[in-house]
Amino acid sequence: MLNYFNQLKIRKNNQKTVAIAGDLDFIKKVSAQIQHQYPSVKILNIAPTNHVNATEASSFIGKKNQLPDLAEIYHVNEVIFSSENISYKAIIEEMIHTKNKYIDFKITLNQSLIIGSHAVEPIHTNR
Repeated sequence: MLNYFNQLKIRKNNQKTVAIAGDLDFIKKVSAQIQHQYPSVKILNIAPTNHVNATEASSFIGKKNQLPDLAEIYHVNEVIFSSENISYKAIIEEMIHTKNKYIDFKITLNQSLIIGSHAVEPIHTNR
């Protein structure tokens, strides 16, 4: 019964929210592609480390270790990790700590493909 009400909560929030964890160049490239395909998607920038310097702090909504809380607060539907900036071990740890079965996790491969559980998508560089 609780699972049913939890699904209703998810359906009530029709706004898709994507968290992108990586450096600013990666986030800009992937954000542009997502916004081009889905203009109403809300994008959250997540720092690829747990330490952010003061000049970059305003560009990120949070740090990598804050992902579980940010996912809950902002009702994140999808998380895209940059494998160039975050180790696979750290990505898996964040996926385990973010215990929300309604989030789709995706990982980049060589900064040219986004691999998810249901699809492999190219990252366009001409934008």
